[in-house]
Amino acid sequence: MITEKMKTKFGNDSKDQVIVHDGDRSVFVSYGTPIAEIAGYGRAVTLDEDYWNYSVTTGQYRNKFLGEGVADTRKKIKDGTYKLATLKGALYVEVEKPALDFSSLEEVLKVLEAQKESNNGTRDSK
Repeated sequence: MITEKMKTKFGNDSKDQVIVHDGDRSVFVSYGTPIAEIAGYGRAVTLDEDYWNYSVTTGQYRNKFLGEGVADTRKKIKDGTYKLATLKGALYVEVEKPALDFSSLEEVLKVLEAQKESNNGTRDSK
């Protein structure tokens, strides 16, 4: 599994926006919350139903991850090209910690679930 920091508009590594690559799956994670997943050889896209359009910053990086603007994303949700689902909801970890350095995405999701329980389901207000 590979964790890739996304680049800011200035070309620096973003500490809060990462892409986790695990086999044929890539997951965009914003502030520790899984936002979008591209999976399988058919490159099926699943967006988190609650957080896919959570903030301007998340939206800018989601657009980079998907390679399109929000209007195209909305159209693909409406026509069924993209699926909405819970991608572990409002899970939060500080992405600058090495917590995302695991051998599988399932291990990352276990850590995220444990973090959620320890934070009583609350998110930092960033």
